[in-house]
Amino acid sequence: ETGHRAVVSTKGVELLDDRYLDALVRGRFIVQISLSSVDNSLMRRVDLRAPSPTRRIEAIRHLSDAGVPVSVRVQPLLPTRERDAEDVIEASAQAGAQHAAFEHLKLGVESWRGRDALSAALGVDVAADFRRRRAERVGRKWILPVGERLPRQLHLRECAHKSGLSFAAADNDLLLLSDGECCC
Repeated sequence: ETGHRAVVSTKGVELLDDRYLDALVRGRFIVQISLSSVDNSLMRRVDLRAPSPTRRIEAIRHLSDAGVPVSVRVQPLLPTRERDAEDVIEASAQAGAQHAAFEHLKLGVESWRGRDALSAALGVDVAADFRRRRAERVGRKWILPVGERLPRQLHLRECAHKSGLSFAAADNDLLLLSDGECCC
């Protein structure tokens, strides 16, 4: 009603319900679907209770076909599975996404239940991997060094552009690599 642009960021597919879809089509919305991998088996163990990657890619296709601008957000880039982002780019572009944003995992300083589940799903102790990779503490998070994240973001930007997607580096210190003014 106000004409303001808005980003709806979700892992869900409820937006495909007619009452939401109609509002998305009429308004100035961008829907951003979060997806770290298209590997259904892996994501069933990582994104507990979230729709499968297959369903999220179908949601991208459905929204795009309806005329809603769609972005995919690879958040987080999973340790040891960073190449999965390339598969997300390809599948999302084929489904009609127009934009892709990428953010590396930020590991909370405090231990959290999901860390053990994530470590088990990835087959690597995520906290030990971050220590080995010399993660830096920034506030309440452990973040991989920029020297490790930068080459990966540059590679993903190239992959996104080759697939016809605009690109955003969603890591705060790498936003300047983005095609636009923000990561969305």
